[in-house]
Amino acid sequence: MHPLETSGWYVIAGAIDSGTALDLTMRVRNAVCGAPTYDGGGIAFRQGAINVLPELEDLVCNPRILEVVRGFLGEHVRVSFTTGIVTQPGSAQGMWHADWPFNQMHAGRLPAPYPPIRAQATVIWMLTPFTEDNGTRVLPGSQRRRNNPTGMAERARFRSYPGELAVTGRPGDALALDSRVWHCPAANRGSTERVAVAVRYAPWWLDLSILRDGSLTRDMMVERSGIPENLVPPIPRDVFTRFGREARDLLGHLREE
Repeated sequence: MHPLETSGWYVIAGAIDSGTALDLTMRVRNAVCGAPTYDGGGIAFRQGAINVLPELEDLVCNPRILEVVRGFLGEHVRVSFTTGIVTQPGSAQGMWHADWPFNQMHAGRLPAPYPPIRAQATVIWMLTPFTEDNGTRVLPGSQRRRNNPTGMAERARFRSYPGELAVTGRPGDALALDSRVWHCPAANRGSTERVAVAVRYAPWWLDLSILRDGSLTRDMMVERSGIPENLVPPIPRDVFTRFGREARDLLGHLREE
Protein backbone atom coordinates (compact mmCIF):
# COMPACT_ATOMS: atom_id res chain seq x y z
CA MET A 1 0.00 0.00 0.00
CA HIS A 2 1.29 3.46 -0.88
CA PRO A 3 2.20 5.43 2.26
CA LEU A 4 -0.25 8.23 1.37
CA GLU A 5 -3.16 5.78 1.36
CA THR A 6 -3.20 5.15 5.10
CA SER A 7 -3.13 8.54 6.83
CA GLY A 8 -2.92 10.79 3.76
CA TRP A 9 0.43 12.30 4.72
CA TYR A 10 3.96 11.47 5.76
CA VAL A 11 7.33 13.15 6.14
CA ILE A 12 10.29 12.33 3.92
CA ALA A 13 13.26 13.01 6.19
CA GLY A 14 16.39 14.64 4.81
CA ALA A 15 15.13 14.96 1.23
CA ILE A 16 17.72 17.74 0.86
CA ASP A 17 20.57 18.54 3.23
CA SER A 18 20.18 21.22 5.89
CA GLY A 19 22.81 23.45 4.27
CA THR A 20 20.84 23.59 1.03
CA ALA A 21 17.67 24.33 2.99
CA LEU A 22 19.40 27.17 4.81
CA ASP A 23 20.69 28.62 1.55
CA LEU A 24 17.19 28.56 0.05
CA THR A 25 15.53 30.06 3.12
CA MET A 26 16.67 33.64 2.56
CA ARG A 27 16.15 33.46 -1.18
CA VAL A 28 12.59 32.23 -0.78
CA ARG A 29 11.90 34.76 1.96
CA ASN A 30 13.11 37.65 -0.19
CA ALA A 31 11.14 36.46 -3.23
CA VAL A 32 7.93 35.99 -1.26
CA CYS A 33 8.03 39.09 0.91
CA GLY A 34 9.30 41.28 -1.92
CA ALA A 35 6.35 40.59 -4.23
CA PRO A 36 3.73 38.34 -2.61
CA THR A 37 0.77 36.98 -4.56
CA TYR A 38 -1.16 37.15 -1.30
CA ASP A 39 -0.24 38.64 2.06
CA GLY A 40 -2.68 38.49 4.93
CA GLY A 41 -2.98 37.31 8.49
CA GLY A 42 0.78 37.13 8.82
CA ILE A 43 1.13 34.58 5.99
CA ALA A 44 2.59 35.57 2.62
CA PHE A 45 2.46 33.44 -0.53
CA ARG A 46 4.03 33.78 -3.95
CA GLN A 47 2.69 31.71 -6.83
CA GLY A 48 5.10 30.71 -9.57
CA ALA A 49 8.05 30.87 -7.21
CA ILE A 50 10.23 28.93 -9.65
CA ASN A 51 9.90 31.82 -12.13
CA VAL A 52 12.15 33.96 -9.94
CA LEU A 53 14.02 31.13 -8.21
CA PRO A 54 15.08 28.69 -10.96
CA GLU A 55 17.13 26.79 -8.39
CA LEU A 56 13.85 25.32 -7.14
CA GLU A 57 14.30 22.91 -10.06
CA ASP A 58 16.24 20.72 -7.62
CA LEU A 59 13.19 20.47 -5.36
CA VAL A 60 10.74 19.89 -8.20
CA CYS A 61 12.92 17.09 -9.63
CA ASN A 62 14.09 15.56 -6.36
CA PRO A 63 14.29 11.79 -7.01
CA ARG A 64 12.88 10.77 -3.64
CA ILE A 65 9.91 13.06 -4.08
CA LEU A 66 9.21 11.95 -7.64
CA GLU A 67 9.29 8.32 -6.54
CA VAL A 68 6.57 9.07 -3.98
CA VAL A 69 4.50 11.21 -6.34
CA ARG A 70 4.65 8.82 -9.28
CA GLY A 71 3.86 5.89 -7.03
CA PHE A 72 0.72 7.75 -5.99
CA LEU A 73 -0.43 9.43 -9.23
CA GLY A 74 1.16 7.32 -11.96
CA GLU A 75 4.29 7.67 -14.08
CA HIS A 76 3.27 10.73 -16.09
CA VAL A 77 2.85 13.75 -13.86
CA ARG A 78 3.12 17.52 -14.22
CA VAL A 79 3.75 20.31 -11.75
CA SER A 80 0.69 22.48 -11.18
CA PHE A 81 2.05 24.96 -8.62
CA THR A 82 5.34 26.14 -7.12
CA THR A 83 4.56 28.41 -4.18
CA GLY A 84 6.83 30.17 -1.70
CA ILE A 85 5.33 30.58 1.78
CA VAL A 86 6.47 32.70 4.71
CA THR A 87 4.57 32.52 8.02
CA GLN A 88 5.36 35.31 10.44
CA PRO A 89 5.56 34.91 14.23
CA GLY A 90 2.19 35.69 15.80
CA SER A 91 0.17 34.68 12.75
CA ALA A 92 -3.19 33.06 13.40
CA GLN A 93 -4.18 29.57 12.30
CA GLY A 94 -5.52 29.51 8.76
CA MET A 95 -8.54 27.79 7.29
CA TRP A 96 -8.94 24.02 7.15
CA HIS A 97 -9.12 22.96 3.53
CA ALA A 98 -8.19 20.42 0.90
CA ASP A 99 -6.07 21.62 -2.00
CA TRP A 100 -7.20 22.33 -5.55
CA PRO A 101 -9.16 20.79 -7.26
CA PHE A 102 -11.00 19.70 -4.10
CA ASN A 103 -11.29 23.20 -2.59
CA GLN A 104 -15.00 23.97 -2.88
CA MET A 105 -14.48 27.75 -2.77
CA HIS A 106 -12.72 27.74 -6.16
CA ALA A 107 -14.17 27.78 -9.66
CA GLY A 108 -12.12 24.78 -10.80
CA ARG A 109 -13.37 22.27 -8.28
CA LEU A 110 -14.54 18.69 -8.25
CA PRO A 111 -17.95 19.30 -6.63
CA ALA A 112 -18.58 17.60 -3.31
CA PRO A 113 -19.38 14.86 -2.72
CA TYR A 114 -16.38 14.22 -4.96
CA PRO A 115 -15.34 10.74 -6.10
CA PRO A 116 -12.53 8.79 -4.38
CA ILE A 117 -9.96 9.88 -6.94
CA ARG A 118 -6.28 10.81 -6.73
CA ALA A 119 -6.09 14.11 -8.55
CA GLN A 120 -3.09 15.83 -6.98
CA ALA A 121 -0.25 15.44 -4.49
CA THR A 122 1.16 18.32 -2.45
CA VAL A 123 4.75 18.44 -1.21
CA ILE A 124 5.67 21.07 1.39
CA TRP A 125 9.41 21.60 1.70
CA MET A 126 10.50 22.58 5.20
CA LEU A 127 13.27 25.14 4.83
CA THR A 128 13.09 26.16 8.50
CA PRO A 129 12.05 23.94 11.42
CA PHE A 130 8.43 22.79 11.63
CA THR A 131 7.60 22.43 15.32
CA GLU A 132 4.65 21.90 17.61
CA ASP A 133 4.45 25.70 17.68
CA ASN A 134 4.25 26.27 13.93
CA GLY A 135 3.94 23.00 11.99
CA THR A 136 1.26 22.55 9.33
CA ARG A 137 -1.78 20.93 10.93
CA VAL A 138 -3.29 17.84 9.33
CA LEU A 139 -6.23 15.55 10.05
CA PRO A 140 -5.03 12.01 9.30
CA GLY A 141 -7.44 9.86 7.33
CA SER A 142 -9.56 12.79 6.14
CA GLN A 143 -8.59 12.12 2.51
CA ARG A 144 -11.19 9.35 2.52
CA ARG A 145 -14.03 11.81 3.13
CA ARG A 146 -16.05 13.12 0.20
CA ASN A 147 -16.02 16.76 1.27
CA ASN A 148 -13.80 19.14 3.22
CA PRO A 149 -14.39 22.25 5.36
CA THR A 150 -14.36 24.60 2.33
CA GLY A 151 -17.67 23.01 1.34
CA MET A 152 -19.15 23.18 4.83
CA ALA A 153 -20.43 25.86 7.18
CA GLU A 154 -17.86 28.52 8.01
CA ARG A 155 -17.48 27.28 11.59
CA ALA A 156 -16.08 24.00 10.21
CA ARG A 157 -13.15 25.88 8.65
CA PHE A 158 -11.63 27.23 11.86
CA ARG A 159 -12.53 24.76 14.61
CA SER A 160 -10.41 22.05 16.24
CA TYR A 161 -10.81 18.41 15.21
CA PRO A 162 -10.21 15.28 17.27
CA GLY A 163 -7.06 13.58 16.01
CA GLU A 164 -5.55 16.64 14.33
CA LEU A 165 -1.83 17.11 14.77
CA ALA A 166 1.04 19.43 13.96
CA VAL A 167 3.54 18.06 11.44
CA THR A 168 7.09 18.52 12.68
CA GLY A 169 10.38 18.23 10.84
CA ARG A 170 13.85 19.60 10.30
CA PRO A 171 15.12 21.88 7.53
CA GLY A 172 15.42 19.71 4.42
CA ASP A 173 12.51 17.43 5.30
CA ALA A 174 9.47 17.31 3.02
CA LEU A 175 5.82 16.77 3.92
CA ALA A 176 3.93 14.77 1.28
CA LEU A 177 0.14 15.04 1.23
CA ASP A 178 -2.70 13.47 -0.66
CA SER A 179 -4.23 16.81 -1.68
CA ARG A 180 -7.61 15.67 -0.35
CA VAL A 181 -6.34 15.45 3.22
CA TRP A 182 -7.63 18.24 5.45
CA HIS A 183 -4.85 20.60 6.50
CA CYS A 184 -4.35 24.21 7.48
CA PRO A 185 -1.56 26.73 8.07
CA ALA A 186 -0.74 26.52 11.75
CA ALA A 187 -0.62 29.53 14.00
CA ASN A 188 3.03 30.50 14.38
CA ARG A 189 3.50 30.65 18.13
CA GLY A 190 7.29 30.63 17.76
CA SER A 191 9.65 33.59 17.62
CA THR A 192 10.94 33.12 14.05
CA GLU A 193 9.51 32.97 10.54
CA ARG A 194 8.54 29.63 9.09
CA VAL A 195 9.68 29.41 5.48
CA ALA A 196 8.52 26.72 3.06
CA VAL A 197 8.03 25.89 -0.59
CA ALA A 198 4.94 23.99 -1.75
CA VAL A 199 5.16 22.00 -4.99
CA ARG A 200 1.99 20.35 -6.24
CA TYR A 201 1.89 17.57 -8.80
CA ALA A 202 -1.01 16.49 -11.01
CA PRO A 203 -1.54 13.39 -13.18
CA TRP A 204 -1.31 13.85 -16.93
CA TRP A 205 -5.08 13.79 -17.43
CA LEU A 206 -5.97 16.70 -15.09
CA ASP A 207 -6.77 19.87 -17.05
CA LEU A 208 -4.59 22.68 -15.65
CA SER A 209 -5.58 25.32 -18.19
CA ILE A 210 -7.97 27.01 -15.75
CA LEU A 211 -4.88 28.15 -13.83
CA ARG A 212 -3.52 30.07 -16.84
CA ASP A 213 -4.45 33.65 -17.66
CA GLY A 214 -6.20 34.03 -21.00
CA SER A 215 -7.19 30.38 -21.45
CA LEU A 216 -10.66 29.56 -22.75
CA THR A 217 -11.30 27.40 -19.69
CA ARG A 218 -10.46 30.28 -17.35
CA ASP A 219 -12.64 32.66 -19.31
CA MET A 220 -15.64 30.30 -19.09
CA MET A 221 -15.25 29.18 -15.50
CA VAL A 222 -13.64 32.13 -13.72
CA GLU A 223 -14.07 35.40 -15.59
CA ARG A 224 -17.72 34.84 -16.49
CA SER A 225 -18.72 33.35 -13.15
CA GLY A 226 -16.85 35.69 -10.84
CA ILE A 227 -15.82 32.71 -8.71
CA PRO A 228 -12.18 32.98 -7.63
CA GLU A 229 -9.44 30.62 -8.75
CA ASN A 230 -5.67 30.36 -8.43
CA LEU A 231 -3.63 32.01 -11.16
CA VAL A 232 -0.22 30.56 -12.01
CA PRO A 233 2.06 32.92 -13.95
CA PRO A 234 3.87 31.47 -16.96
CA ILE A 235 7.56 30.65 -16.72
CA PRO A 236 9.62 33.16 -18.73
CA ARG A 237 11.39 31.67 -21.73
CA ASP A 238 14.85 32.62 -20.52
CA VAL A 239 14.20 30.79 -17.24
CA PHE A 240 12.64 27.73 -18.85
CA THR A 241 15.55 27.18 -21.23
CA ARG A 242 17.89 26.80 -18.24
CA PHE A 243 16.07 23.74 -16.95
CA GLY A 244 17.15 20.15 -17.54
CA ARG A 245 15.09 17.62 -19.47
CA GLU A 246 13.12 16.31 -16.49
CA ALA A 247 12.12 19.79 -15.31
CA ARG A 248 11.08 20.74 -18.86
CA ASP A 249 8.84 17.66 -18.97
CA LEU A 250 7.27 18.51 -15.60
CA LEU A 251 6.89 22.25 -16.25
CA GLY A 252 6.55 22.55 -20.03
CA HIS A 253 2.84 23.37 -19.92
CA LEU A 254 3.66 26.44 -17.79
CA ARG A 255 6.24 28.00 -20.12
CA GLU A 256 5.61 31.38 -21.62
CA GLU A 257 4.14 31.18 -25.11
